[in-house]
Formats: sequence, structure tokens, C-alpha cells
Amino acid sequence: MASPEEAQVAAGVQGETGLPGPAGEKGPQGSQGVPGAQGARGLLGPIGSKGLTGYPGDQGPRGFPGPKGDKGAKGDKGDDGTVDEELLKRLIAAQAQPNLLLGFGARKATPTGAAGGELSGTYPNPTVASTHSGSAHHTKYTDAEAIAAVEGEATLDFTGAVTGVRSGLPLSLRNTNVASGDPFSLEVLRLAAGNGVAGAANDTGFNSYYLDNASGTQLEFVRLAWKVEDLTAGLEESSLEWSVLKAGTLTALLTLDVAGLTVAGGVSGTTIGGITEANLLDKSAIETVSGKYTFSDQTSVIGGVTASNLVDKSAAESIAAQWIWTAGGVKVNDSIPITFGSDDDGTLQWDGTDIILNNSFVVDATGVAEGTVAVG
Repeated sequence: MASPEEAQVAAGVQGETGLPGPAGEKGPQGSQGVPGAQGARGLLGPIGSKGLTGYPGDQGPRGFPGPKGDKGAKGDKGDDGTVDEELLKRLIAAQAQPNLLLGFGARKATPTGAAGGELSGTYPNPTVASTHSGSAHHTKYTDAEAIAAVEGEATLDFTGAVTGVRSGLPLSLRNTNVASGDPFSLEVLRLAAGNGVAGAANDTGFNSYYLDNASGTQLEFVRLAWKVEDLTAGLEESSLEWSVLKAGTLTALLTLDVAGLTVAGGVSGTTIGGITEANLLDKSAIETVSGKYTFSDQTSVIGGVTASNLVDKSAAESIAAQWIWTAGGVKVNDSIPITFGSDDDGTLQWDGTDIILNNSFVVDATGVAEGTVAVG
């Protein structure tokens, strides 16, 4: 066998590799090969835009109560406060439900149903009502805060009775809205009766003035009443009436209306029409008259007496009305002259000593007549 070298010599030396020839035509595609192994996961892409909101799903079933938590630590002691005993009683009363068992050592059942009372909502989780007994919950005012709250109100309306008791201090009302200059006219107190509907004749409002009697009982000793006398629109009239306690009964003694002043009883210590009480004539008693009366009218009869027509028994008066003398007649002191008519027109006179008729016929104190008189 020839050696490799000998074989190479026999075959000749191989030339250089020639240039590549042109590519041949593409052959038909072969069958698909077996899939390769999955490559590594690529990087996370950006978050896409938010999709449309879907419809809410049905509520799931209620879960089981969780275990009872541990008891918390005891808190710090709070500030001492005022216990509203009334509110406390109401809260206790509100909790007195038929299905709520409370007691020392007793079993406490879980309450159910409407809370009621001062609580709103239902058990087991009621809430404190926003109002109690019809009024809102609020912090208790101090005296100064209460006074400031009242003074800050433009109008105070009270639906219930208002009672004020303070020893040694009077009730003082003052309107300081004084316009420039005097005199001024200011309403200080307004007292009203009625409820804004059509009134009726004799509607009456009154103020009562009370004092203690001998046994310490408060009694109405004085009353001041105002009354409707006429309701005609534009022609309304009223009256005032003062009553005092007389023998245990309120008695009207003084009335003031459009006709004037009426007194149920005597009037003393006063001057009427310029005439003092001591100089007023009493037609039912014997009076001593020191003044001179001149009768000038025989046709009038005295009826109602006005202040200008009162008679002053101590002064000279001109009487324009006829006086009718009843039992007792007219009695004149002997020394007082009486003249019917004038001295010179044929009248009857009493000069204190003699009776003179027609200025010529005289009857003296002894009954002796002198002179003549014409008859017929």
C-alpha cells in the first residue's frame, strides 16, 4: 500500500479553490420541524387605560362575628361634672325594654327593637336624640351667659307663665331710645289682652296688685281694668276702672270713660271748679250761707251739675236757675236783708227790721203797718 505522500505524488497537486458558482433555483419548502423550547419572559409592558366600570355584584352573605377583643386599659379619671339627674332617670327609663334584662349578677340579653325615650334609632346601637323633652341638648349656661343670651334677643316670646322672685330689688323697665330734644314720647311698657281675632263689647284686660293678708296669703288688693265700650271701626271707645278690696270683696270705686269720671262713694279733700270742699252746699242738710245770691232766671230747674254750676256758699253767686224749696223752707238770719226784685220797682223787701212792700207799705217787728198799698 502506498503511503499518503506517495498517493499525493501519483494524483498531482490540488489547485486553489475557485470562485463560488451562481445560486441554483429555490427548492420546495420542507416539512415543519419540531417546535423549539419556550424562550425567557420578556419585560413588563406599560399599564393600559382604565376600562369601563362594571355593574355592582350582589351583596355577599353576612360573615360570622369575630372574636371578642381584649379589654382596653382603664382611662384617666375625668373632671368632676354636674350630673343631670333628670336626664339620667330618663335614660334609665328608656332602657327599660321588655327584652332587656338588667340586674346585679343577672344575665344581660342583647336588646332589640326601637330605643325610644331620649334615644333614637334601634337597639343594639341607638344614638342620643338631638332633642330631649322637646328641646335641644345644650351646655348649661352660667348666669352671665344666660343674661347675655337674653339681652341679645330682639324679641322674647314666652308661652308659659313667667315668675320672677328677687328679694330687695324692684323690676325696672327703661326705654333709652330718646330722640334729640325734649319733650319726648316713648312707649316703656305694653300690656295686651286678646289673641288677634275679632273682639267683642265689654272685652276686658286687667292688672292685679297682690299683697299678703293677716295669715300670709297673697290676695288681690287692687285691680286696674281696661274695657272695650264700643267696637265700631274708627269710633272705638274704652274705659278704665279702679277696684279696691272692701270687706274682702273687690269693689269698683272709680270709673273713667268718655262721659267723664264716676265715683262710687264720697270725694273729700279736693277742690271742684275752684270751690273748696268746705264751701260746697249739701242740699240734704241745714247750711249756713255767708254769700249773696242773686236769682235771675225763674224757668230753669237744676239737673246735672257741672263744675261751673257748683255753688260756693262763701261767695256772691248769680243763680240762673229756679230753686224749689221743700220741707223746711228758706230760713234767713234776722239781720240779713232780703230783696225780691230791685229797691225801686215795687217789690217785697226785708231790711232786717221791717217788711217793706212797694217801697211804701211797712210792717214793723211789732206787727204795726204803716203806709198804703195799691190793690188790683
